[in-house]
Amino acid sequence: ETFKWIRVENPSKEEMDLLVEQAQPFIITGMVQEWPAYKLWQDPQYLIDKIGPDTKIPVRTHFLKYSSNAEWLGEEKNLPFIEFFDHWRQNKTWSVETDAETEFYYLASLPMNKYFPSLAPDVIVPPHPAEQKKTGNLWIGNAGQITPVHYDFSTGDPGMDGIHGVIAGRKIFRLFDPAKNVGCFPRKKIWGRMHQAIVDLKTGLPDASIHPCYANARYVEIELQPGEALFIPKIWWHHVVTLEPAVAVNFWFQHLGSEKLKLGRHWPPLAEYLETLEHMDITHQKMKNVLQFHGFNKITDEEVEEYLRDPLKLMILEKFLHTFGRISPRSTQVDDLGEIFAYFW
Repeated sequence: ETFKWIRVENPSKEEMDLLVEQAQPFIITGMVQEWPAYKLWQDPQYLIDKIGPDTKIPVRTHFLKYSSNAEWLGEEKNLPFIEFFDHWRQNKTWSVETDAETEFYYLASLPMNKYFPSLAPDVIVPPHPAEQKKTGNLWIGNAGQITPVHYDFSTGDPGMDGIHGVIAGRKIFRLFDPAKNVGCFPRKKIWGRMHQAIVDLKTGLPDASIHPCYANARYVEIELQPGEALFIPKIWWHHVVTLEPAVAVNFWFQHLGSEKLKLGRHWPPLAEYLETLEHMDITHQKMKNVLQFHGFNKITDEEVEEYLRDPLKLMILEKFLHTFGRISPRSTQVDDLGEIFAYFW
């Protein structure tokens, strides 16, 4: 689709507010270059020394073999950082053949405050996620590696705005406007995976011969260069291919302006989400775990069965609504969003 995205030079918080409400992707320049990481992380020894060569980290491998409804980016395997880093520096290219024959590692979306606290000061958190006390997630991948089509999601919250900043390497993003692609993506029906499409694992995209609805999907492609960041609007489906060895940090955040779009422009994809929720595949024990997460400390089997019969009841639980409204701490906006999602119900 013809789409002229804009480039914005390191926008202020107020400028970001206006841009986020437009619900269109755009490239941010001048932000990543200000991070100490942009220069410091070019030195491999710096990363090894700061993280520690023997520090164990969870990486993904055997994408084709292990990705499924339950998994997403492959089998999780704990490795010493130096073992992963040496593999990455071999500059191999991921392919269907290499995935089947060898261990091919992908460091994907690891929270920096948990796994790489020594690197956290090297990245300046943008204003919106910083206000919400959110930190970055680290990505290190090789050429050819893909992130299958999905939109950004956290527990209980179907949709977050995001910023993806590339420190080294190049990536190409394929982005799908949810308002223009209603019905185009077959969703997984498992709790916590309904923001992910059912895809051909060789491409990370739906197989149009099996899911003809995808044949009509409309998208834009944006190639992200080192030092650039991409704003990914809430509920926009996106697919990513790493073009060369790349290091990136992403952030997720909530915004009242984009939340309100769920009552208008973004209501159709949210209705799809609710329909999937109503018919999701979930076991008795999993539903019990979900309810315990939402505050049911003592729950009977009969109550669990009640939610299995009507999963949409999850949408009016207080904790579920509060998650939707987590825009800023103790903000009156939370009440506004509670009303919004009570209206959904």
